[in-house]
Amino acid sequence: DIPGAVCGNGSQYKIFVMKSRGFWNWLLGYTKNLLIYLEPGGACWDYASCTGQTGIRGAANPNGIPDNFMNFGAFLDPNTEGGSVNAAISPLILYNHPTGQNVQTSRWNKVFIPYCTGDVHSGNNTKVYEDPTGENDPLTYHHVGATNIEKVIDYLKGEFNSPKKLMVTGSSAGGVGTLTNYHFFRSELDPDKSFLLNDSGPIFSATETVGNQYMLQQKIKLEWNLDYILGKFLAAFPDFDFDGDFGVINDALSYYYPNDQLATTMFKRDANYSMYSYARFDDLDETMPEEKEMVLD
Repeated sequence: DIPGAVCGNGSQYKIFVMKSRGFWNWLLGYTKNLLIYLEPGGACWDYASCTGQTGIRGAANPNGIPDNFMNFGAFLDPNTEGGSVNAAISPLILYNHPTGQNVQTSRWNKVFIPYCTGDVHSGNNTKVYEDPTGENDPLTYHHVGATNIEKVIDYLKGEFNSPKKLMVTGSSAGGVGTLTNYHFFRSELDPDKSFLLNDSGPIFSATETVGNQYMLQQKIKLEWNLDYILGKFLAAFPDFDFDGDFGVINDALSYYYPNDQLATTMFKRDANYSMYSYARFDDLDETMPEEKEMVLD
């Protein structure tokens, strides 16, 4: 449990830690390395998506994080509450992954950062969303991903300060979170060598004249109070003018950390990310093949 950190529904926020132990791990230096993985899981900025009614297009874990969240067996057992597929989501996290133990991070210290705030690990706002049907009570939702990460870092500094190697990674919403939070993990934990791998969570340049993710970025800036984390960016990267364009974070990280290995991977036809970025704002229906192609284009 991370003191003072909460999920979207106000429940206790927690992370999951697997420490590297044993003589051989120590001898080979793995006990000095740290992997941080940020969970994926959509995003939300209205009643339907924040309650989970919209399924994959909504926010992950609207009911919070159970203690057995990383128990894949519980996920497979219909008679057991809790558990999550995310215990096996990546060979970077799962020690006995079907791909084998040939992943360099297999024996590192590992920290899994759950996602339950609907704000790609980047917000600092509490919103009240009204049910448009009027049938249910208003929903109070805590978009506090950024402040949760601050509290997580405070914990990590006591457990894994100054690692030899640090890798910050995540996918989709967690991939976005790697970009928005990498500097804070990097600067506070002070590793000898650091890596960033953003899997399928690109932040594109989005000025009003260019288009791209402009409408999405303006919407989430308001709902999640992204001025909070933008202010931290401006303080950390004074040579860069974000001016509401979150895509500048790519340039800033590359400039300030020239010796780090930084990567973003994605599919050009990633429907999930494209629908989030465009469909809701251009009134396009992804169930219609022609309109879905317009979004993907």
